[in-house]
Amino acid sequence: MHDAILTRLVSRKRRCCGGAVSQMDPTEQVLAQVKNDRAREALRGWLSAHSAVLVPESWRGKGYTSAQLIGAQLLRYRANPIVVILKINSSGGGTKEFNAHLRAVADSPDFAKDHLAKLLPDHIEVPGGGSIFLQSPAGGGLDETYQLDAAVQTYQAPDELCREITTSLLEAWNAGGAVEVETTSVGATLARTLGERLSGIGTITAWAGGHPGLQDDPRPWIDTAPEPLVNPFALIGQNSWGGTSVVNVWRGKVHGDLHPGNLLADLRRGSYCLVDLSRYTPTGLLGWDQVYLSLTTIAEILPDLGPQGRRSLGSWCLEPTTTITVDGLPVHLQQLLLGVDQASCDWARERNHVSGWRNQRLICLLAIALVLTGRSTLLPPESRTWFFWLAAAAATRLAQRIPGFPPPDDAVVLRRPLFVAGAVDDDVRPSAEVVSLDQRRQERRPPANAERDPTAQAEYWTRLSAELRAAEFDAPDAAVMSARTNRLRLQLPQAPTGTGGDLARYLGDLATALATASSPGTSRTERLAACRRADLLRAWILDRLA
Repeated sequence: MHDAILTRLVSRKRRCCGGAVSQMDPTEQVLAQVKNDRAREALRGWLSAHSAVLVPESWRGKGYTSAQLIGAQLLRYRANPIVVILKINSSGGGTKEFNAHLRAVADSPDFAKDHLAKLLPDHIEVPGGGSIFLQSPAGGGLDETYQLDAAVQTYQAPDELCREITTSLLEAWNAGGAVEVETTSVGATLARTLGERLSGIGTITAWAGGHPGLQDDPRPWIDTAPEPLVNPFALIGQNSWGGTSVVNVWRGKVHGDLHPGNLLADLRRGSYCLVDLSRYTPTGLLGWDQVYLSLTTIAEILPDLGPQGRRSLGSWCLEPTTTITVDGLPVHLQQLLLGVDQASCDWARERNHVSGWRNQRLICLLAIALVLTGRSTLLPPESRTWFFWLAAAAATRLAQRIPGFPPPDDAVVLRRPLFVAGAVDDDVRPSAEVVSLDQRRQERRPPANAERDPTAQAEYWTRLSAELRAAEFDAPDAAVMSARTNRLRLQLPQAPTGTGGDLARYLGDLATALATASSPGTSRTERLAACRRADLLRAWILDRLA
């Protein structure tokens, strides 16, 4: 019977592809998609041991790790053919994820039946590190199943779909008194939530260690233009400023890593399925999944937004409204963000605690923005910079509720861009120092131009590209324009010796345009013209650098 099914499936695949499908054995077609050689051989051995066969599906997934997600049909395994998603990890994590998934199923068997992927009884260990999971999506198929960010592109009402999913996660998954209220502090909550990421080898510490005054003996404020922001690390820990701020937080069952790739939507049934529950916990911050889903969705589109769009999106994240006006943000993603936020607010409103929910949301926003700041292998430098400043802006709002929080008399000044590609030692790692308020108001003359080695030249162009993309060339007056472009204006004269041709001319013209736009004596008409010229020059320079 299985042989007949296999023959029909392969024949159907060939007809659907117009005969273009390789005559290769169907199992080998799936194995050929596995990028890691060790994982491929481990999967081949497991299939042989169980006399099982794989038939390829067209479904592919993507995530926020290096893991591969491949759809296939599994035949000759146990009683009936099943559709599976192969998750192939090239390094570690297998036992932890497997056990966390099993616990999630045991904690909520009814919810798991409808909304958690069904895990096959064992996972495949990959020699030398890594693992392979086989999981069957709730709903039984992949033909109408898409990862959420893809699903909302074709769904008729993406905001309604996201509202239903969010409400289900808050209510159905946490039914029967699963939600508990904990009285604690902002500092303790952040430390507990970020956990190992703050350790000596954690992803957040790996970045913050390059910036003295941030995590190590953190100063309360960070120098920014036009106004300083609170250092988020100053609020982390029971003995921090955040430790003095008492809050009530809601805890319950959360996925823990709910990016769009881990949430599969079945468009035909209007249902959803969760995969990859390696960070599942029954006592997580209840707002975590909603904020995590929103910010990881934003992470995908952020590099495509201009400075104004990124600024508008950051403002909405801090103070969500019922509409989003962000240049360059696709409508379906706007609907996703709105649906998630509005469903969360409605859930809190029914419990007469919207203000408390918003406060918990700020805590989640700070923590998750720091998590994404540490994603060095997954996000580009400018995106990580944006998320760090989002964390600092959330910390600033939380600090407003802390009695006796110090004024910004001293601040950490980040003398170089927050991220330097390939930084491995002290002479190229971003640095910071603590200076007085008067000192940080003074613009320092850039160092004289000098010969640079290839590494230093590459570092300069990386920094300049990041500043160009982040710069905002629109301002109500010259003073604001001066503050917004200060870092960029300081960098332009430091181009490596020998830079010539059109690129050198463009850099010089941009410096002139910014000086004109920032001059107090410039008229409004002249300033606007200089801003337009600067924006055009930016595009030319980035094009040359690319």
